[in-house]
Amino acid sequence: RLLSGGRRRQRGRTLEATIDWSYDLLEPDERRFFRCLGVFLSSFDIPAAASVTETSLTEATDLIEVLLARSLVAASPEWPGRFQMLETLKAYAEDRLIDAGEAGSIRERHAGYFIELVRVESPLELMDRRRAINVIADLSNLVAAADWLEAEQRWDRLAPLLAPLSLIDYTTASTWVQRLQRCIEHLGDPELIDQLRHAQAHAAAHAASWSTFLAATRAMRASADARTAALGHLLRSVAMVHVDAPRAMQDVDRFIAGYGPDPTGAAHAEALAFRCSLAASTYDLDAARSFAQQANAAAARIETTPTTQWLNTRFITAVLDW
Repeated sequence: RLLSGGRRRQRGRTLEATIDWSYDLLEPDERRFFRCLGVFLSSFDIPAAASVTETSLTEATDLIEVLLARSLVAASPEWPGRFQMLETLKAYAEDRLIDAGEAGSIRERHAGYFIELVRVESPLELMDRRRAINVIADLSNLVAAADWLEAEQRWDRLAPLLAPLSLIDYTTASTWVQRLQRCIEHLGDPELIDQLRHAQAHAAAHAASWSTFLAATRAMRASADARTAALGHLLRSVAMVHVDAPRAMQDVDRFIAGYGPDPTGAAHAEALAFRCSLAASTYDLDAARSFAQQANAAAARIETTPTTQWLNTRFITAVLDW
Protein backbone atom coordinates (compact mmCIF):
# COMPACT_ATOMS: atom_id res chain seq x y z
CA ARG A 1 0.00 0.00 0.00
CA LEU A 2 2.87 2.35 0.84
CA LEU A 3 4.20 2.28 -2.71
CA SER A 4 0.88 2.20 -4.56
CA GLY A 5 -0.06 5.10 -6.83
CA GLY A 6 1.30 8.48 -7.79
CA ARG A 7 4.22 10.01 -5.94
CA ARG A 8 4.50 7.08 -3.54
CA ARG A 9 5.09 4.63 -6.36
CA GLN A 10 7.62 6.98 -7.95
CA ARG A 11 9.35 7.42 -4.58
CA GLY A 12 9.57 3.63 -4.18
CA ARG A 13 11.11 3.27 -7.63
CA THR A 14 13.58 6.03 -6.85
CA LEU A 15 14.56 4.34 -3.58
CA GLU A 16 15.10 0.98 -5.27
CA ALA A 17 17.13 2.65 -8.03
CA THR A 18 19.30 4.31 -5.39
CA ILE A 19 19.97 0.98 -3.65
CA ASP A 20 20.64 -0.63 -7.06
CA TRP A 21 23.22 2.07 -7.75
CA SER A 22 24.93 1.53 -4.37
CA TYR A 23 24.85 -2.25 -4.81
CA ASP A 24 26.33 -2.09 -8.33
CA LEU A 25 29.24 0.00 -7.06
CA LEU A 26 30.35 -2.85 -4.78
CA GLU A 27 33.01 -5.37 -5.77
CA PRO A 28 31.72 -8.94 -6.39
CA ASP A 29 32.88 -10.20 -2.98
CA GLU A 30 31.31 -7.17 -1.31
CA ARG A 31 28.01 -7.73 -3.12
CA ARG A 32 27.93 -11.38 -2.00
CA PHE A 33 28.72 -10.40 1.58
CA PHE A 34 25.99 -7.73 1.57
CA ARG A 35 23.25 -10.00 0.22
CA CYS A 36 24.19 -12.77 2.67
CA LEU A 37 23.66 -10.37 5.57
CA GLY A 38 20.01 -10.18 4.53
CA VAL A 39 19.45 -13.49 6.32
CA PHE A 40 19.91 -11.88 9.76
CA LEU A 41 17.04 -10.50 11.79
CA SER A 42 17.53 -7.55 14.09
CA SER A 43 21.32 -7.35 14.63
CA PHE A 44 24.40 -9.54 14.17
CA ASP A 45 28.03 -9.60 15.26
CA ILE A 46 31.20 -10.19 13.26
CA PRO A 47 31.64 -13.92 14.17
CA ALA A 48 28.08 -14.64 12.98
CA ALA A 49 28.62 -12.69 9.76
CA ALA A 50 31.92 -14.46 9.11
CA SER A 51 30.36 -17.90 9.65
CA VAL A 52 27.34 -17.30 7.44
CA THR A 53 29.36 -15.74 4.63
CA GLU A 54 32.23 -18.26 4.88
CA THR A 55 34.86 -15.59 5.41
CA SER A 56 37.53 -15.12 8.07
CA LEU A 57 36.99 -12.72 10.96
CA THR A 58 39.50 -10.33 9.40
CA GLU A 59 37.78 -10.42 6.00
CA ALA A 60 34.35 -10.00 7.59
CA THR A 61 35.59 -6.99 9.57
CA ASP A 62 37.01 -5.36 6.43
CA LEU A 63 33.82 -5.99 4.44
CA ILE A 64 31.61 -4.58 7.19
CA GLU A 65 33.82 -1.45 7.19
CA VAL A 66 33.14 -1.07 3.46
CA LEU A 67 29.38 -1.44 3.95
CA LEU A 68 29.43 0.97 6.90
CA ALA A 69 31.20 3.58 4.76
CA ARG A 70 28.50 3.19 2.08
CA SER A 71 25.65 3.33 4.65
CA LEU A 72 24.48 -0.15 3.68
CA VAL A 73 25.08 -1.37 7.24
CA ALA A 74 24.84 0.56 10.53
CA ALA A 75 26.18 0.04 14.03
CA SER A 76 23.50 -1.23 16.40
CA PRO A 77 22.47 1.50 18.87
CA GLU A 78 21.25 -1.14 21.34
CA TRP A 79 24.09 -3.70 21.32
CA PRO A 80 27.74 -2.53 21.28
CA GLY A 81 29.87 -4.45 18.81
CA ARG A 82 26.87 -5.49 16.72
CA PHE A 83 25.51 -4.28 13.39
CA GLN A 84 22.16 -4.08 11.66
CA MET A 85 20.49 -3.21 8.35
CA LEU A 86 17.51 -0.99 7.70
CA GLU A 87 14.44 -3.05 6.80
CA THR A 88 14.47 -1.68 3.26
CA LEU A 89 18.09 -2.74 2.77
CA LYS A 90 17.49 -6.11 4.41
CA ALA A 91 14.56 -6.82 2.06
CA TYR A 92 16.68 -5.79 -0.92
CA ALA A 93 19.56 -8.04 0.21
CA GLU A 94 17.18 -10.99 0.65
CA ASP A 95 15.82 -10.47 -2.87
CA ARG A 96 19.34 -10.46 -4.30
CA LEU A 97 20.13 -13.60 -2.30
CA ILE A 98 17.15 -15.37 -3.88
CA ASP A 99 18.06 -14.07 -7.34
CA ALA A 100 21.57 -15.49 -6.91
CA GLY A 101 20.17 -18.92 -5.95
CA GLU A 102 21.97 -18.79 -2.60
CA ALA A 103 19.05 -18.43 -0.16
CA GLY A 104 18.86 -22.12 0.84
CA SER A 105 22.57 -22.60 1.48
CA ILE A 106 22.92 -19.34 3.41
CA ARG A 107 19.90 -20.10 5.59
CA GLU A 108 21.45 -23.50 6.28
CA ARG A 109 24.69 -21.83 7.42
CA HIS A 110 22.70 -19.30 9.46
CA ALA A 111 20.85 -22.09 11.26
CA GLY A 112 24.07 -24.08 11.75
CA TYR A 113 25.82 -21.16 13.41
CA PHE A 114 23.03 -20.59 15.92
CA ILE A 115 22.66 -24.31 16.66
CA GLU A 116 26.30 -24.33 17.75
CA LEU A 117 25.86 -21.09 19.70
CA VAL A 118 23.31 -22.68 22.06
CA ARG A 119 24.42 -26.33 21.91
CA VAL A 120 24.44 -28.17 25.26
CA GLU A 121 26.20 -31.36 26.24
CA SER A 122 23.74 -32.47 28.90
CA PRO A 123 20.17 -31.63 29.95
CA LEU A 124 21.49 -29.92 33.09
CA GLU A 125 23.17 -27.24 30.99
CA LEU A 126 19.75 -26.16 29.75
CA MET A 127 19.10 -24.61 33.16
CA ASP A 128 22.16 -22.33 33.09
CA ARG A 129 20.62 -18.86 32.89
CA ARG A 130 24.01 -17.22 32.28
CA ARG A 131 24.05 -18.80 28.83
CA ALA A 132 20.73 -17.13 28.09
CA ILE A 133 22.18 -13.71 28.92
CA ASN A 134 25.05 -14.33 26.50
CA VAL A 135 22.75 -15.05 23.54
CA ILE A 136 19.76 -12.81 24.26
CA ALA A 137 20.93 -10.30 21.63
CA ASP A 138 20.53 -13.05 19.04
CA LEU A 139 17.03 -14.11 20.12
CA SER A 140 15.47 -12.91 16.84
CA ASN A 141 18.04 -14.84 14.83
CA LEU A 142 17.53 -17.96 16.94
CA VAL A 143 13.77 -17.85 16.41
CA ALA A 144 14.21 -17.20 12.68
CA ALA A 145 16.53 -20.21 12.37
CA ALA A 146 14.03 -22.39 14.25
CA ASP A 147 11.18 -21.18 12.03
CA TRP A 148 13.11 -22.03 8.87
CA LEU A 149 14.17 -25.48 10.09
CA GLU A 150 10.61 -26.34 11.10
CA ALA A 151 9.23 -25.13 7.77
CA GLU A 152 11.81 -27.34 6.03
CA GLN A 153 10.91 -30.23 8.42
CA ARG A 154 14.55 -30.59 9.46
CA TRP A 155 13.62 -32.10 12.80
CA ASP A 156 17.06 -33.51 13.72
CA ARG A 157 18.60 -30.10 13.11
CA LEU A 158 15.78 -28.27 14.86
CA ALA A 159 15.92 -30.28 18.11
CA PRO A 160 19.32 -29.07 19.45
CA LEU A 161 18.24 -25.48 18.75
CA LEU A 162 14.67 -25.76 20.02
CA ALA A 163 15.48 -27.17 23.47
CA PRO A 164 17.70 -24.31 24.74
CA LEU A 165 15.76 -21.67 22.80
CA SER A 166 12.50 -22.56 24.53
CA LEU A 167 14.19 -22.01 27.90
CA ILE A 168 15.75 -18.71 26.83
CA ASP A 169 12.48 -17.24 25.58
CA TYR A 170 9.94 -17.65 28.40
CA THR A 171 7.63 -14.94 27.06
CA THR A 172 5.74 -17.31 24.73
CA ALA A 173 5.98 -20.52 26.76
CA SER A 174 2.71 -22.02 25.50
CA THR A 175 3.89 -21.71 21.89
CA TRP A 176 7.16 -23.48 22.70
CA VAL A 177 5.27 -26.34 24.38
CA GLN A 178 3.46 -27.04 21.11
CA ARG A 179 6.56 -26.70 18.94
CA LEU A 180 8.54 -29.02 21.21
CA GLN A 181 5.79 -31.64 20.98
CA ARG A 182 5.75 -31.46 17.18
CA CYS A 183 9.49 -31.98 17.07
CA ILE A 184 9.38 -34.89 19.55
CA GLU A 185 6.80 -36.66 17.38
CA HIS A 186 9.18 -36.58 14.40
CA LEU A 187 12.38 -37.67 16.17
CA GLY A 188 13.95 -41.07 16.62
CA ASP A 189 17.06 -40.06 18.58
CA PRO A 190 16.53 -40.79 22.32
CA GLU A 191 19.14 -38.25 23.39
CA LEU A 192 17.46 -35.43 21.48
CA ILE A 193 14.05 -36.50 22.75
CA ASP A 194 15.35 -36.38 26.34
CA GLN A 195 16.54 -32.80 25.87
CA LEU A 196 13.23 -31.78 24.35
CA ARG A 197 11.22 -33.44 27.15
CA HIS A 198 13.25 -31.53 29.72
CA ALA A 199 12.68 -28.24 27.89
CA GLN A 200 9.01 -29.10 27.45
CA ALA A 201 8.56 -29.67 31.19
CA HIS A 202 10.04 -26.25 31.97
CA ALA A 203 8.03 -24.50 29.24
CA ALA A 204 4.84 -26.25 30.39
CA ALA A 205 5.44 -25.11 33.97
CA HIS A 206 5.83 -21.48 32.82
CA ALA A 207 2.68 -21.84 30.72
CA ALA A 208 0.84 -23.48 33.66
CA SER A 209 0.05 -26.46 31.42
CA TRP A 210 0.28 -29.03 34.19
CA SER A 211 -1.03 -32.01 32.22
CA THR A 212 1.81 -31.52 29.73
CA PHE A 213 4.27 -30.99 32.58
CA LEU A 214 3.30 -34.27 34.24
CA ALA A 215 3.44 -36.15 30.93
CA ALA A 216 6.90 -34.74 30.18
CA THR A 217 8.34 -35.57 33.60
CA ARG A 218 6.79 -39.06 33.45
CA ALA A 219 8.52 -39.65 30.12
CA MET A 220 11.80 -38.33 31.55
CA ARG A 221 11.65 -40.70 34.52
CA ALA A 222 11.25 -43.60 32.07
CA SER A 223 14.33 -42.56 30.08
CA ALA A 224 17.30 -44.93 29.76
CA ASP A 225 19.62 -41.97 30.36
CA ALA A 226 20.54 -41.66 34.04
CA ARG A 227 20.73 -37.87 34.05
CA THR A 228 17.36 -37.47 32.35
CA ALA A 229 15.65 -39.93 34.68
CA ALA A 230 17.12 -38.09 37.67
CA LEU A 231 15.93 -34.75 36.36
CA GLY A 232 12.46 -36.18 35.82
CA HIS A 233 12.25 -37.02 39.52
CA LEU A 234 13.59 -33.61 40.51
CA LEU A 235 11.20 -31.67 38.28
CA ARG A 236 8.23 -33.57 39.66
CA SER A 237 9.40 -32.69 43.17
CA VAL A 238 9.73 -29.01 42.23
CA ALA A 239 6.04 -28.97 41.30
CA MET A 240 5.06 -31.05 44.31
CA VAL A 241 6.78 -28.82 46.87
CA HIS A 242 4.04 -26.17 46.53
CA VAL A 243 1.38 -28.76 47.32
CA ASP A 244 3.09 -31.10 49.76
CA ALA A 245 6.59 -29.96 50.81
CA PRO A 246 7.35 -32.92 53.15
CA ARG A 247 6.44 -35.40 50.43
CA ALA A 248 8.59 -33.54 47.91
CA MET A 249 11.56 -33.71 50.26
CA GLN A 250 10.98 -37.41 50.85
CA ASP A 251 10.91 -37.96 47.09
CA VAL A 252 14.27 -36.25 46.63
CA ASP A 253 15.71 -38.09 49.66
CA ARG A 254 14.70 -41.42 48.12
CA PHE A 255 16.39 -40.45 44.90
CA ILE A 256 19.61 -39.38 46.65
CA ALA A 257 19.72 -42.56 48.76
CA GLY A 258 18.67 -45.10 46.15
CA TYR A 259 19.71 -43.74 42.80
CA GLY A 260 23.29 -42.75 43.52
CA PRO A 261 25.49 -40.60 41.31
CA ASP A 262 24.73 -40.65 37.60
CA PRO A 263 27.57 -41.31 35.10
CA THR A 264 28.82 -37.71 35.30
CA GLY A 265 27.76 -36.95 38.87
CA ALA A 266 25.95 -33.83 37.68
CA ALA A 267 22.41 -34.97 38.42
CA HIS A 268 23.41 -36.17 41.88
CA ALA A 269 24.99 -32.81 42.70
CA GLU A 270 21.87 -31.08 41.40
CA ALA A 271 19.67 -33.28 43.60
CA LEU A 272 21.68 -32.39 46.70
CA ALA A 273 21.52 -28.68 45.78
CA PHE A 274 17.76 -28.85 45.32
CA ARG A 275 17.37 -30.66 48.65
CA CYS A 276 19.38 -27.88 50.29
CA SER A 277 16.97 -25.30 48.85
CA LEU A 278 13.95 -27.24 50.12
CA ALA A 279 15.40 -27.47 53.62
CA ALA A 280 16.24 -23.75 53.67
CA SER A 281 12.74 -22.84 52.48
CA THR A 282 11.29 -24.59 55.56
CA TYR A 283 13.93 -23.11 57.90
CA ASP A 284 15.47 -26.49 58.66
CA LEU A 285 18.87 -24.81 58.79
CA ASP A 286 20.89 -27.76 60.08
CA ALA A 287 19.67 -29.91 57.18
CA ALA A 288 20.25 -27.06 54.74
CA ARG A 289 23.87 -26.73 55.87
CA SER A 290 24.43 -30.49 55.62
CA PHE A 291 22.97 -30.73 52.10
CA ALA A 292 24.83 -27.59 51.03
CA GLN A 293 28.14 -29.12 52.09
CA GLN A 294 27.33 -32.35 50.27
CA ALA A 295 26.21 -30.49 47.13
CA ASN A 296 29.30 -28.30 47.03
CA ALA A 297 31.55 -31.32 47.52
CA ALA A 298 29.73 -33.22 44.76
CA ALA A 299 29.96 -30.26 42.37
CA ALA A 300 33.68 -29.88 43.09
CA ARG A 301 34.31 -33.47 41.94
CA ILE A 302 32.88 -32.98 38.46
CA GLU A 303 33.45 -30.74 35.49
CA THR A 304 30.13 -29.02 34.84
CA THR A 305 28.77 -25.57 34.12
CA PRO A 306 27.32 -24.16 37.37
CA THR A 307 23.53 -24.11 37.17
CA THR A 308 21.12 -21.74 38.87
CA GLN A 309 20.37 -24.40 41.49
CA TRP A 310 24.05 -24.88 42.33
CA LEU A 311 24.65 -21.11 42.55
CA ASN A 312 21.62 -20.85 44.85
CA THR A 313 23.24 -23.44 47.10
CA ARG A 314 26.40 -21.34 47.32
CA PHE A 315 24.24 -18.38 48.26
CA ILE A 316 22.45 -20.39 50.97
CA THR A 317 25.84 -21.52 52.30
CA ALA A 318 26.96 -17.89 52.56
CA VAL A 319 23.76 -16.86 54.36
CA LEU A 320 24.12 -19.74 56.84
CA ASP A 321 27.74 -18.83 57.50
CA TRP A 322 26.71 -15.23 58.07
